[in-house]
Amino acid sequence: MEFKGVRLELVAVGLIISLVIFFGGNYYIQNYRTEDLLREELLAIKEVEKIEINNLNETREVSITLNQVGNLQNLYQELDSLLNSSLGRGNYIIKLENSDNEKLMTAYQKIHLSVYESIITGRFTDLGNKLGELKDRLKLDSAEVSVDESNIYLKLGVGGDEYYKVIKRSYPAGALQGGGSSG
Repeated sequence: MEFKGVRLELVAVGLIISLVIFFGGNYYIQNYRTEDLLREELLAIKEVEKIEINNLNETREVSITLNQVGNLQNLYQELDSLLNSSLGRGNYIIKLENSDNEKLMTAYQKIHLSVYESIITGRFTDLGNKLGELKDRLKLDSAEVSVDESNIYLKLGVGGDEYYKVIKRSYPAGALQGGGSSG
């Protein structure tokens, strides 16, 4: 079919090809190029050993393997800030990969209830004391905890292996409400 000497089939095919190239290029830039740049920026941090980015529906899971970390709180805040500026708040989950050292996993299992209890009670000094006792009892090389308005940062170490855990301090609305009587 022709319209004023122009074949409409060719125009339609050209338009479709142009749109595919435009949207395909845009998708590539938004996803793969952003991830490549982000991966480079994260790996430039000396404590970061390995990065893996997985797409989970609307969010990305960023798995990070760390080398020896001096200050977990500062490092985590730096990672969070970098991810926030690249991917946007709420569009990612940071997952810290840990050593499979059985002694460290046992230590975390022994202290994790105290961590969550301190979130509810606000008694973080008790958590520090319990962590010190755990360190002595299990003969850990290091056991450190720090707290800010958003998270609790836990770092355990033994024999060159380290275990890192960042626990959010917030709960969804109503999650901590219990039953009670009015009277």
